[in-house]
Amino acid sequence: MGRAEKFLQSVLKKLTDQGVAFSHEVHFGHASELLCEIPSNIPGSASVIARTGGNALTNGFLCSLVMTLVQASPVPVTVAP
Repeated sequence: MGRAEKFLQSVLKKLTDQGVAFSHEVHFGHASELLCEIPSNIPGSASVIARTGGNALTNGFLCSLVMTLVQASPVPVTVAP
């Protein structure tokens, strides 16, 4: 968790210096379970998921994740190609 927090802290500083409001959380666990659980705790939230590049393995994982979110998410899900 230390490496992820360190990276996010550097991004947070850059965004804050530019006047951008920003918040973050770091979670570890099963991706689809977390991506269904987290937005359900935020009133009026929705999920947006997209990908950039990748190989067959990551594309297969993302497809599985997207299908789980579309079917199981308690909040609206937008899938961007």
